[in-house]
Amino acid sequence: MKPQLLKVSSGPAHSFSVRKDYTPHFNNRWHYHNEVELIHFKKGAGTQFIGDSIKHFKNGDVILVGKQLPHYWRFDDSHFKDDSKTSVDVTVVHFCEDFWGEGFLQLKENEGIRSVLENARRGIEITGNAKVKVSALLEKMLIAEGPERIILLMEALMEISLCDCPNLLSSDVFQHKPDSVYNDRINAIYEYSLANFKNKIPLEEIASVANISPSAFCRYFKSQ
Repeated sequence: MKPQLLKVSSGPAHSFSVRKDYTPHFNNRWHYHNEVELIHFKKGAGTQFIGDSIKHFKNGDVILVGKQLPHYWRFDDSHFKDDSKTSVDVTVVHFCEDFWGEGFLQLKENEGIRSVLENARRGIEITGNAKVKVSALLEKMLIAEGPERIILLMEALMEISLCDCPNLLSSDVFQHKPDSVYNDRINAIYEYSLANFKNKIPLEEIASVANISPSAFCRYFKSQ
């Protein structure tokens, strides 16, 4: 399934976006955008798709997604029931890599932040003490105004840069080319996988979706 390009609005008075989401329906699709995304799941759980990485996400997770990296958080079915007792509380920040001005990230002092944003193009799961500190900074960012918002974002990225072994999510061979043409075959594979990822999908079954043999499917899927 071709990821959809989303337009993110920062608002007329701000240079980047910070918001709260309380429903499991937000950005409920496979998508990408030109902004970097920093997200904290204070409450909420489900399956996380980032690039070619698929894993479970849960309460407390903090993730940094680089620009143009396709991603999708599918909340567990329990969140969608009318009488659901499982709530959602998510803080999301979107910012362009160059919103603080041309040349800012090239400053020697910002080498750590620059490295974080480069790694974010594969997606980063923030863990340990950094996760606790970054989630607290995001809560402050929600109510901050003026230069304090920018300072808090810089502090969050600095905390991430101090992690000795960042947990990179998508593989280094994954490539997303927004301007490329996705053919019908790879779209069918993505759509079938997303619709049936909770079940075991035999190789023969997914190969039949692509209308090719199992051995040809393996070669084709790896090449894509």
